[in-house]
Formats: sequence, C-alpha cells, structure tokens
Amino acid sequence: MEKNKVKLTDVIVYSNENCPYCKNIKNQFEENEVSFEERDTTEHAEEWIDVHRLTGIPSVPTIKYKNEYFVPGRDFNNPMGLIQILSAFKPSTFDKQTHILEKLTTLNYHFSQAINHLSQQVRTMDDKLTELHNTLIEKPKTKEDVDKSTD
Repeated sequence: MEKNKVKLTDVIVYSNENCPYCKNIKNQFEENEVSFEERDTTEHAEEWIDVHRLTGIPSVPTIKYKNEYFVPGRDFNNPMGLIQILSAFKPSTFDKQTHILEKLTTLNYHFSQAINHLSQQVRTMDDKLTELHNTLIEKPKTKEDVDKSTD
C-alpha cells in the first residue's frame, strides 16, 4: 500500500503494554511515518480517566488528533483505516453547540434503528415460540380424539 501522503503529527495514542492491538497501531504508524506520542493509561491514569469520561468507552488504543478522539470499534476498525481517517480529517467548522446537536441527532437515529431491529427480532422469536408451543403442547387432535368427543 502507498505510504501516507499527509504528514500526520501531534497524534496521541492512549495504550497499555498488554494490548496487542495498540502495538499493531503503533507499528503501522511508524511504518507510515505518523509522528505520535504514546501515553500509557496506567502512567497517565488521571488523564485517561478524563478521556474515558469524555468518550464513554474505556477502550485502547484511543487516539487524540486535532483535539478529537478516535476510539476503536466506534471510529475505526483497523490501523490503515485509522490512518486514512486521520489523513482526511479536518476539524469541524461548526460551533460546538451545532456539532453536539448533530451528534445527538445521529445517536438518536442509530438508537431508534437498533430498537426497531431488536423489536422485529423479538416478534420473530415470539412467532417461532408460538408455533413451537402449538406443535408440542397444543397437539392437533387425532381422528380418534374427535370420534370420542362426539359420542
């Protein structure tokens, strides 16, 4: 793959020594000449607690770039994807209030979609349970049962 064309500097990587994914990110950064500062979450515990409170996700490696935080799983899925995101990243030109409102609107939309999907899955499970109940518990009457009941 072609080397990162945008010179990335002032990147902070919050990590810990037991995190293989952190090691992978740092190796990719070095290979792509991304200048970064590593901050171990145990050595910078108070700062990490603040980052965790801000993002709501205590996951490493969390990346800080241009005063924005990028969390694995939420914002990126692999090291090269992260490098592409950071290379194309431009801070928002909108004021903080507008930015927060849009984030909350998007969060609300995704939450609503997840609830609707979950509701559909519960309805499907309920239909299958009803069918199973009818098959096992409410067995259809045999011809003999019908004949006995009419005598």
